[in-house]
Amino acid sequence: MGYGIVVTFNTNAPFIFQTHLQWSAYEYGLLGWPISMAYFLGAFIVNRYVVKKGRELIILVGLGILLFGCTVMLLGSAFYLALLFWLPYCIALIGQAIIYPVSMSISIEKSPIGGGYPVALCSFIHQVMAATIGIAASMLPSQYPWLTPILMLCLAFGVVLCVLFSRDHPIRR
Repeated sequence: MGYGIVVTFNTNAPFIFQTHLQWSAYEYGLLGWPISMAYFLGAFIVNRYVVKKGRELIILVGLGILLFGCTVMLLGSAFYLALLFWLPYCIALIGQAIIYPVSMSISIEKSPIGGGYPVALCSFIHQVMAATIGIAASMLPSQYPWLTPILMLCLAFGVVLCVLFSRDHPIRR
């Protein structure tokens, strides 16, 4: 569901930035730089701290960052402030980049089958969920740009619920 946040933004952001925020295609294209740097920063954080701090803490930190970014993004969309729309997305993207590799490793770690099969199955499920979320995001009415961050925030809360109700979560032990 974390990747669904990325899909939701990528589905609706071009229209929101060009129609509601009056950005040119060139200006929107420049967002690729901070978006790429945000994802790289999240991957760097995982690489640097997952062994030292543990997977549970890393996932909780990623969730906090993800929720914070989506919440601030909702404020930016409500007031049509471009900076409070794309910068919080980059923050949320850092959280998603932290969560994804750790959650993928946890989900395939206890598979009874070795090799690439569990990875392929997880990736397939991941892509089906992303496609479904993309379909839902594309159906949001375009005259209400704040619906995109609401969907993203709902997805972030869905990730929180998945973590809280997972069998391996430290709270449930």
